[in-house]
Amino acid sequence: MPTHPTRNSQDDPQFEKIWDAAASYKYALESSNDAAWKKFETAVSDSLKTKKNPIPTLRRTRWPLIRIAAAAVILLVGILSYWTVQQDTSIPVLAEGTIQTNQAEVKQIVLPDNSVLTLNANSSVSYTIRKTERLIQLKGMAHFEVAKNPHAPFTIVAGSNRVTVLGTGFDVRSYTNKPLQITVNHGRVRVEKTVTTKEKNTRIQAILTNGMRLTQIVDEKNNTIGLNEDAIQTSINALNPYLIESNINLDAVQWKTGDLVFNHAILSELMTAIESRYGVVLRILGNENPSSRLNSKLHFTGKFRNTDKVETVCKTVGAALNIVLVVKH
Repeated sequence: MPTHPTRNSQDDPQFEKIWDAAASYKYALESSNDAAWKKFETAVSDSLKTKKNPIPTLRRTRWPLIRIAAAAVILLVGILSYWTVQQDTSIPVLAEGTIQTNQAEVKQIVLPDNSVLTLNANSSVSYTIRKTERLIQLKGMAHFEVAKNPHAPFTIVAGSNRVTVLGTGFDVRSYTNKPLQITVNHGRVRVEKTVTTKEKNTRIQAILTNGMRLTQIVDEKNNTIGLNEDAIQTSINALNPYLIESNINLDAVQWKTGDLVFNHAILSELMTAIESRYGVVLRILGNENPSSRLNSKLHFTGKFRNTDKVETVCKTVGAALNIVLVVKH
């Protein structure tokens, strides 16, 4: 039976005020993260003053930037009451179902609420729709165009993370062997995670808007970095499971038509897209350093049909970038 999150109603008012105020904020590149945050904080505070609401405290954490260009990011962290996951049998289920795809297969489905879901290869999704909620369980990758319904939030469960929207378009990648990644094409998305320790429960929340991307930070074994009991007890700033970027190239990787289309995609985006499509792990022959795929100087533009073999794709990309790209066995 699918599950859904419930929350202590006292946890959310502060966050909801910031969530609403962020809707009208226009993002732009700044000279530094401090400048970007100060600009956002001032804009949100002014918005809240206009609405004659008490101004909540904004908190942020620091994280390493993969790309040099600093951008405005929002990461709200608080020590909050624990929110649990439980079944709700009191509200009737209006619709439910499960969809899955195979290697190199892409499916587009219109859900009963008129939301459109495009499921990438090697993925599965289960949905439960009630009058008061729309709950999605995702394994793999999907693009969502969510039909607006303020009375029924659209929530995606991806591992220990939850993504909540009212109406927007975005990608969620949640493969078993890949870090969570969320890319927002338009609208607003809230991402949240609860960390439980012996002393307390901590909920981490982030707001993403147009052109922003959140990636869960993991180590080489795909374990989440930044979440440990010692860090929680010593400093709230140590809680940092996410890397957040803005002004990303939304056209870098296109997969929803079934073909793989790359437009000035960097090497890491390229390799991840190929791995997701074919259900394989790639490596650069002659260079076993995992960080070699983070080389942002290598870009690729091209198109592959969904009938192309992975070996053909690797050979074409390798020739274009002067590397030897192979499937790891």
